[in-house]
Amino acid sequence: DASLTVAAASLDQVVIAPKNASVTAGATQAYTLTAFDVFGNTRGDVTSSASFSASGTATASCTDNACGSPETGTLTITGTFATKSDSATLVVTAGTLDHIVITPDTSSITAGGSQTYQAEGFDALDNDLGDQTAGTTFTTTAPASCSGNACTSNIAGSFTITSSTQGAVDT
Repeated sequence: DASLTVAAASLDQVVIAPKNASVTAGATQAYTLTAFDVFGNTRGDVTSSASFSASGTATASCTDNACGSPETGTLTITGTFATKSDSATLVVTAGTLDHIVITPDTSSITAGGSQTYQAEGFDALDNDLGDQTAGTTFTTTAPASCSGNACTSNIAGSFTITSSTQGAVDT
C-alpha cells in the first residue's frame, strides 16, 4: 500500500482568539494564538511560544497570555509569534458601585437658603460610574433638613450632610 503524508506549509499567519471580549476592570482575559500556513492548514496552538501586548490605556498590560487593565476603556490586544501578529479588541468595563463622593464637600448658605448636592459613584478601582444623585438619599442633622438632594436650615450652625445609596455612604 502506498501512502502520502502532507505536512502543513511554512507559517503564513496567526489568529488570536477571542477576537472580541469584555471584562470588568481589574480582571483579565486569556487569549490563544493559532498558526496557519498559506492554505489554511493549522500549524498548531503557539500560545505558549507567543508574546502578547495590550494598548489603549496607560495601565493596560499582559502577563503571559492574560490581558487587562484596572481602568475602563477599549484595548487592542496583539499576539505575536515569529514575525506574524494578529489583534483583538478587549472592552474593560467598570465594576459595581463601591463608594460615592458628594459635592460640594463644604458649603455655606444664609439661613433659609438651600444647597443642592450631587453624588458621583465609583467602583473599587475608582472608575467613575457616573452621577448617582437620583438614587441617593441625603440626610442631615437636626434642625437642618433635606428634600431630595437639596438641604436647608433656618437655624444658623454647622451641619453634617450624609448621602447613601446601595450601601455606599459619604458625608
